Amino acid sequence: MKGDTLASVQTHSEDFGRGSHLAVNVKYRGRYPTCPDGADKKLWDRAWEIAEETIREFWWEDAEEIARDHGYAGVFSEGRSDGWCVPYTSWSGQVCYPDLKGVYPGPAIDLGELARYHGFRRAIEASMPHSEYVQEETQHRYDELSEDRFQSVKLSTVGAL
Repeated sequence: MKGDTLASVQTHSEDFGRGSHLAVNVKYRGRYPTCPDGADKKLWDRAWEIAEETIREFWWEDAEEIARDHGYAGVFSEGRSDGWCVPYTSWSGQVCYPDLKGVYPGPAIDLGELARYHGFRRAIEASMPHSEYVQEETQHRYDELSEDRFQSVKLSTVGAL
């Protein structure tokens, strides 16, 4: 597919000097949810915590399925903030370029693996949550927490009678 080049391969390594892995950068780059006017800020912040955890958990489940759909056994996360999605693969991720004589100084890239990786990468990138979804999920969690708070107050008032 257009744009699927060796240069567009993303890799990540947990340690400098060690082999890197094929990976996809999955750090969230959208807008964070904004607290609506008149909303309880503390309750909104708690709703965002719950929404973020839920979104992250479901997204990683989806990433596992995407990996299997592309012939990988699964995925794991790497990085300080788990911002890299790494498919289980036997390819080391070490990309060697030929020298001026066309001789590779190490193992050449497997073109079949490269094609599989790019299909996986595109699907992972397409599955990333959008700002609107994050806002809606946070609002949903806020509404649930508000209803729970209302029910608690209502029950405590009835119990006091």
